[in-house]
Amino acid sequence: MLRKWPFDMVITDRALTGMSGDEAAKAVKELHPNMPVILLTGCGGMMNV
Repeated sequence: MLRKWPFDMVITDRALTGMSGDEAAKAVKELHPNMPVILLTGCGGMMNV
């Protein structure tokens, strides 16, 4: 999707189906190194952040 349409930034959850949000952020940064990525989570505890 990031190759077809330009985005200004990516906002994603850390808990995704199929890959983690961290993996998604890494993939975004490989395609667009200067794109801001915001990772959110609704999962409890700061110990897992």
